Amino acid sequence: MTWHQQGQLQNALELYQRVLHLAPDNFPALFSLGALLGQMRRLDEAATYFAKAVVVEPKDFSAHFNLGMALEQLGRFEESLASYSNAAALKPDYPNIYNNLGNIQKILRRFEEALANYDQALALNQDLADVHNNRGNVLIDLQRHDEALASFKKAIALRPDFAMAYYNMGNLLNMLGRHNEALSSYDKVIAINPEYAAAYNNRGLILQQKFKRYDEALVSFNKAISVHQKFTEAYYNRGVLFSEIGKLEDAVFNYDMAVSLDLDNPIAYNNRGNALRGLRRYEESLSSFNKAISLKQDFKEAYYSRGVLFNDIKRLDLAMNDYNKALSLEKDYPKANFNKGILELLLGNFEEGWPLYEGRWVIGQQSLCIGHGKKPLWLGGQPVANKTMLVCLEQGLGDFIQFVRYIPMIEAMGANVILEVHAALVPLIRTLNGSFKIITKGEALPDSDCYCPIMSLPLAFRTTLETIPNEVPYLSTIPQKQIEWQRRLGSKVRTRVGLAWSGTSDHKNDYNRSISLRHLSPLLDLDIEFHSLQKEIRADDEAILMNSPIHAHQEELLDFADTAALISELDLVISVDTSVAHLAGALGKPVWILLPYVPDFRWLLERSDSPWYPTARLFRQDRLGDWANVIDKVLAELKAAN
Repeated sequence: MTWHQQGQLQNALELYQRVLHLAPDNFPALFSLGALLGQMRRLDEAATYFAKAVVVEPKDFSAHFNLGMALEQLGRFEESLASYSNAAALKPDYPNIYNNLGNIQKILRRFEEALANYDQALALNQDLADVHNNRGNVLIDLQRHDEALASFKKAIALRPDFAMAYYNMGNLLNMLGRHNEALSSYDKVIAINPEYAAAYNNRGLILQQKFKRYDEALVSFNKAISVHQKFTEAYYNRGVLFSEIGKLEDAVFNYDMAVSLDLDNPIAYNNRGNALRGLRRYEESLSSFNKAISLKQDFKEAYYSRGVLFNDIKRLDLAMNDYNKALSLEKDYPKANFNKGILELLLGNFEEGWPLYEGRWVIGQQSLCIGHGKKPLWLGGQPVANKTMLVCLEQGLGDFIQFVRYIPMIEAMGANVILEVHAALVPLIRTLNGSFKIITKGEALPDSDCYCPIMSLPLAFRTTLETIPNEVPYLSTIPQKQIEWQRRLGSKVRTRVGLAWSGTSDHKNDYNRSISLRHLSPLLDLDIEFHSLQKEIRADDEAILMNSPIHAHQEELLDFADTAALISELDLVISVDTSVAHLAGALGKPVWILLPYVPDFRWLLERSDSPWYPTARLFRQDRLGDWANVIDKVLAELKAAN
């Protein structure tokens, strides 16, 4: 047995080199040294010796074939094709040559040629499972999916434990939307080879993206990483999963792992930036977006994401620049268009902003209005006299209260209005002037000629800062309810102030707009009769409320008509940006609205008044997250007024 056969590779290497020193054209030594160097992964040297071998013996099939394999592994594909072609000319009945030719042609995206070579290999031997598998992959590239599926099934029939064929079939089934079958294929892969990391990863993606089975998806990603601890894609996908379920610290850890394994991955840096922004770690987030853009200059998603960050920290010129940059890369980029629209509205540029705000439907920020479908959308362009228009609800209660002011304007145009209303608002909305018909959300809708979502009404009426319909009150109290609240409260002996400090916790901007009741504690020492306007009290606020002088009414506020009646008995409402603020403004009641550093678009910038609500005063954060300064301003004004 030779040293080469015994695995004594260095001794064999030295022997072959001595032979070639004495006889440079010794074909067996040239061929054997090429094979040995290939085994040692010294591929450049292996290719050199195989090339010398084919010069010495140009008709030796094995030399051409092995030269082709070495060149293939070196990525020198055109040279490899030439060597394989020479081998095929010498031995045209050897199917492996055609398989290898097909593999390289697939890499070079010469799919039809690849398929022809796989077919040639199978014409010589129909029982080659590897070739059927490879053929299936190139058929996917050719969009011949049914044939591809048949090829994978044939490969599996020939080799029932062929994990790679099951894996490839799973990928195809997933691509075709046959997700349950894809899962079954990946499960088969794992049963055959429990260490197949890519199958765990792809299985996790389906469970996460298609079925929202996050716990099971996480198990799959964890297994992929335990099998392959440097599996960049699995770390990235696990980061996406954690981002999606709101575990942002875990998401950042996984993105950090992904970029540590692949320093040039712009997508991971972008997602890392988004997670850090969600954690309000703004400097780190900015650094991550900058890195993503430096790696991919045309990365529209990173420009958009950085624009959102700049918006969050009130660097609005930079935000607009990034939205515009994203739009220069994709003219109709929906998220960038929509967020640019929000920013234009915040800046008071209504003519530019309202049309872009319609992008909320495109990006799925809102579900399509229930009236969407066969009936035409009305955005102010057509006469509506004697037509029936459905005005359908969307978004929150405060949004509805703000924009319901447009309903009498539609009726003034001669339209018959059907107004879809949240159940909690129905009694209150009946106090709005008009002859419109109310349909409670969830009820069957009568026929209509056209429809308009309620928050598209400012666009339909071409609303500008100067033309906002701001006559108040446009909503009023129900007399019987007002009498009930007068009885409950009794005679007034001190100034009465209503407080609302938090909105619904599932609001996407709740962390920015809501505050803890303890923030209001400096106000409570004043000689004022405070009343809570909160329908829902958060767990963290319950004990504080119970031990405060605030009168709580959550059990008595059955709907917004009750809240309106209570507000009518108050001298002032102090509220964060929630539905109570809109209700007080619509009732024409003095309302002080506490706003974050970057407010919702409707409150505009800098100004202390609101063109939407003449009785409102706006108290704004001077610094990001600084509510103490806002409360200090309110305290000073209350002292001055009391």
